[in-house]
Amino acid sequence: MKKFIIDNDKCTGCNICRTACSTTYFKDDMPELARLSIFKDENDKNKIITCSQCNICIDICPVNALYKDKDDVVMLNKELCVNCLMCVGFCPSGMMRYSQKSATPFKCVLCGICAKNCPTGAIVIK
Repeated sequence: MKKFIIDNDKCTGCNICRTACSTTYFKDDMPELARLSIFKDENDKNKIITCSQCNICIDICPVNALYKDKDDVVMLNKELCVNCLMCVGFCPSGMMRYSQKSATPFKCVLCGICAKNCPTGAIVIK
């Protein structure tokens, strides 16, 4: 089973991870298209957030377009997706996203591009 190991104390907020993600999937450096977010918490510390693989989107999808793969990662079958966006609306972390640049909703699939590009080791995938 793949999972993120996030050390928010190491995050400098440089957004290199978000740039790597958005340019990999959308060929554009647009943070809103990244499959992870960085924000400041109540103590002004950086916090990285991404899909927790919680299954809520799987349970809510009316056409069964979402499923877990062999590594327990929630994946989207784009051919089955009807763009009802229920998965986006019900995502508790706000990490199931949609943009006019995408044909379907999108989320982190634990590809590792963010971890590979993180200069501080704040993101690791195991």
